[in-house]
Amino acid sequence: MAKLLVIIFSILGRLWQVDGINKYNDYTFIQITPYDKQQLKTLTTLTNSDDVDIMKHSHGLNDTTDVLVSPKDRRKVEKFAKLRGMGVKCVDHYGRYFDKEVALIRKHDQYQSLQYNSYQDISEHLKTLSKENRRYVQLQNLGRSYEGRVMTLIKISANHRARNPIIFLDAGAHAREWAAPAFAMYIIDQLVMALNKRGEPEDLLGVDWYILPVVNPDGYEYSRSDPNNRMWRKTRSKTWREECLGADINRNYDFMWGYRGASFDPCNFQTYAGEKAFSEHETKLVRKVMKENSKRIKLYISIHSYGEYFIYPWGFTGSYLPDEWEKFHRLAQVYSKAVVKAGGRPFRVMSTGQWYPVSGGSGDYAFAVVKIPYTCTLEITDGYQFNYPEGLLHTVLPQYYEGLKVMAEEIKREFPN
Repeated sequence: MAKLLVIIFSILGRLWQVDGINKYNDYTFIQITPYDKQQLKTLTTLTNSDDVDIMKHSHGLNDTTDVLVSPKDRRKVEKFAKLRGMGVKCVDHYGRYFDKEVALIRKHDQYQSLQYNSYQDISEHLKTLSKENRRYVQLQNLGRSYEGRVMTLIKISANHRARNPIIFLDAGAHAREWAAPAFAMYIIDQLVMALNKRGEPEDLLGVDWYILPVVNPDGYEYSRSDPNNRMWRKTRSKTWREECLGADINRNYDFMWGYRGASFDPCNFQTYAGEKAFSEHETKLVRKVMKENSKRIKLYISIHSYGEYFIYPWGFTGSYLPDEWEKFHRLAQVYSKAVVKAGGRPFRVMSTGQWYPVSGGSGDYAFAVVKIPYTCTLEITDGYQFNYPEGLLHTVLPQYYEGLKVMAEEIKREFPN
């Protein structure tokens, strides 16, 4: 009997070990490069499934489409690209990066700038900033996420009573894009530091900053909890398919909802648009900020990663642009030039739909429905996909911030209080 128990526990131990292995360890990261227009067009037929995760779309010729695939789909995807003459580059055992990354995250026990902080530490830091800078920093409790996390909007102003034009910025709509909330928090810290310096805080004179640093806190924490969850993108709400959770926040807004570039299948782990527009707690809270401040918000920025793109409406189509596209393009060039001047690389500029179709996105909604004059998405970081090393944040985030400062000057110039 004792021997039998030893055998049983030995088998169970092996099963537990297998279950605990990072499921992405055997996944392959594949970069596919289109060299002509036909190849670029053909790439659009490579759709998502539970085992084929399109991490980045090509923006044009010689720009890669990045795909993460399971062992059973690797050969199929490679064959798809090679038969059509496209470039193919593979990185095997891609999940090993997630083990190291999540292990590093678990060592952090308090908020620090230029690192990937927990949502709890971010929230506590916002409270501390408010207590220490009551004159300049205000917090607004917007409500709770699906899982009950308090979502806090921070308002930073040299003079809240002046009712300056507002730059509204959010980040972290997609859970796995950790660099986005890190940048949002860096912006917050830099603005508060500017207020505490001697003399006039130039970054805040004539404009107010409203920042929601993590739009999707439930998904964000889930992606941080285990290597198996590192590539999670959506919210964590229940759906009509019991086994599949969450919706893509950036497909859930009520403008051209579900038109293109979105899925109606809850088990699509990337682009499920939700049961209906604004089905998600989190998108309702972003809408609340926009509606309550619609007359004052002059620039809405949503921060994502990765690729170093500056993209603007429309997202639902790439066939035509809004009448104001030249103003968007000019603002994008202003941003990119400032980043380059600070030592960074130029951002690629285009409409969202020219990159790939996104309907139900926050930028289109803000521009078309709320009538915010300028809306854009910043896709920050490049070279490490969604696993941008913490150790490099101190180099790129200050460069991106210089671009934001110049955009703020443009907003103040066009919309003087």
